[in-house]
Order: sequence, then C-alpha cells, then structure tokens
Amino acid sequence: MKNDNVIQLNSERLLNVKQVSEMIGLQVGTLNRARLTGAPSPPFCKIGSSVRYRLSSVLRWIESQEEHNSTSEVSASK
Repeated sequence: MKNDNVIQLNSERLLNVKQVSEMIGLQVGTLNRARLTGAPSPPFCKIGSSVRYRLSSVLRWIESQEEHNSTSEVSASK
C-alpha cells in the first residue's frame, strides 16, 4: 500500500502537517502557529520549504506529555 503523502528516508517515516494534525488531534493552524511561536508541539524538520515531522519524534513527543486526571490538576501544576 503506497501513500504518496508520506516520504520515507532511511526507513523513517516523515509526516506532513495534516497527518500530524490528524494523529494528535490539533488543528493544522495550531501546529503552524506553534512552530512560529515556539509553543509546545512535536519537533519538525524543514526540507526546502516543506515542513515534515519524523514519526518517531511525534510518538516521543506524545509520550513526553504529562497525563492528568482532571483540568484542576493542570491548573495546580502551573
């Protein structure tokens, strides 16, 4: 099964912004703003003018996010 939207480099999958957006549940615009402002988001790489995300980096970023049982926990930890 070939997906033309996924680039493979040394068997490392590179995802575009839309694919990462769908994977982590954030809007494309939110990811774009995060890259510009330095807000927390998965690490990315630029290939020419294209932005790509390594699948392994996105998965590590997801794992690194704190888990909370309630929104009050988030407020208390700030």
